[in-house]
Order: sequence, then C-alpha cells, then structure tokens
Amino acid sequence: MAIVVIIISVGIYFALSSEEISSQTILDTNKTIINQDIQYPSGSPQITSKIITIPVGAETGKHIHEYPMFAYVLEGEITVDYGDQGTKTFEKGDSFVEAINYTHNGKNTGSEPTKILTLLIGKN
Repeated sequence: MAIVVIIISVGIYFALSSEEISSQTILDTNKTIINQDIQYPSGSPQITSKIITIPVGAETGKHIHEYPMFAYVLEGEITVDYGDQGTKTFEKGDSFVEAINYTHNGKNTGSEPTKILTLLIGKN
C-alpha cells in the first residue's frame, strides 16, 4: 500500500510542478490526404524521420510511398499533384498523412525554400 501512495504522490508532484509543459495536437487522423485508410506494414516496421528541404521551383518527381508518412511543413509552401485526385497546397504549419501507393509529385510553389518534417512509419 505504501508503494502505491508513493507512486501517486510522485505523479501528482510532477503534474503540479510542470505548469510550463504543454501539448498541442497538430494532426489526429486515420486517413491519408486522399482519404485512404491508414494501414501499417506487416513484417518488421521501421520509423524514419527526416527534414526535407526543397528549393524554390524544385519538384520531388513522381513517386509513391508504400507506407504511412506523416508530414509537417516547417517553412515555405508545397503543392502536390495527385493526378485524378487533384492538387493540394500545404503551407507552414500544415500537416497531413501522405497518400499510400499512389503516384504524386510535389513542387515548391512558394518564394522561399520549403522545409518539411517527415515521419515514415514503415521500411526506409
């Protein structure tokens, strides 16, 4: 019983002494940007996080993501062409889950380099 009281006391102390700690949800979804259900890969999944920098006017080239990829635009702007699903423009502060197994091409359509924080949940 004494152990439980100590654990609860430590938890309460932490909560009371951490007023400067906060949390802001930037994305909470179970769908990709083109409304696909997010499914995790079988086998041995891996998590890879990168910051991608795209110069003004540069394009990613047509590509696909085989696994879920979260993206958060840190700086700039990118317009992604999803073919028959249309185009979508993302700016600083926007977040999304990229299309899975769907060809698309991103282009920096802004006036400054675009930086995107990515989190790939699958194989690298």
